[in-house]
Amino acid sequence: MKKFLFKVQGDEVGISLLQFLKGKSGLSGKEVKRSIDAKACLVNGLVERFSTYRLQRGDLVSLTKEEKQEELVSLYQDPYLTAHYKPPFFVVSSKKFFLHRLDKETSGVLLNSKEEAFVDLFRKREIQKTYYAICIGSPAENSGLITKAIAKDGMHKTAETEWKCISRKNGLSLIKCTPKTGRTHQIRIHLTSIGIPILGDHVYGKKVRTDAQRVFLHAYQVAFTHPMTSKDVVITARIPKDFLELFDAHLFS
Repeated sequence: MKKFLFKVQGDEVGISLLQFLKGKSGLSGKEVKRSIDAKACLVNGLVERFSTYRLQRGDLVSLTKEEKQEELVSLYQDPYLTAHYKPPFFVVSSKKFFLHRLDKETSGVLLNSKEEAFVDLFRKREIQKTYYAICIGSPAENSGLITKAIAKDGMHKTAETEWKCISRKNGLSLIKCTPKTGRTHQIRIHLTSIGIPILGDHVYGKKVRTDAQRVFLHAYQVAFTHPMTSKDVVITARIPKDFLELFDAHLFS
């Protein structure tokens, strides 16, 4: 991992973040842009997502460049199904028969199978999914059910997410979510709708700038009855280090 820290001064005022970092770091424009897109660039301690940002005198600019990306880690395997832990920023290919998708920045359990029976489990909502999210702010209640419809392709589709507040600390809340439907960005949209956007979500929680370098959402567990063996299966993904830096390990269970 390489880390850079620079201060804007003199004739550097007014140039773009991309141009500034390319000249200062010695990295290529493509490498700098990739790091900015990965939320690895901070300006004055806050994530800056736009490479076109015009710098001001005295701005403190930091950049972290990962040398090696984490890979998928096997969690479970049988003749019909495999499950992996997806680290943050690992991009899921649509060519590998994944049964569902996780956003680029979301970590957690990812299932893979060619069997139509597993596709049916998702279609019939017979897989119980548990997520953890670290949110900004504190909810008015300790638990609830969010039923806000989600717009897609000009249509409003039903969506349901059960949630429970596990802990509150330093202006943040640890939220356990059990989505009943699987709409795109459902948990992110639903938690924002009740006033607690997920830490690092610069799309749905865009009014809140932080130093978080990813969306703090983790697909912790899936549970289902195996359609081939009729056995109950529970698959759990380890809690990422960045979650444990904010909340104690015993809270995740």
